[in-house]
Amino acid sequence: MPGEVYFALATDDGVDCYHCNIPEQESRLAYKMYMADVIVKPLLRYVQGLSKSWVRH
Repeated sequence: MPGEVYFALATDDGVDCYHCNIPEQESRLAYKMYMADVIVKPLLRYVQGLSKSWVRH
């Protein structure tokens, strides 16, 4: 059954809210893996932004 998920990522920069429409999945595990892929994208953008701001002396 397709559905909608709302989630938020809280960082030192604040809270970013997201919305995702989920297509039908064949199992609960497939649903969890789908959502992991969705959540990791903004999380990686945040981490990559941090790594660019680090300067070694």
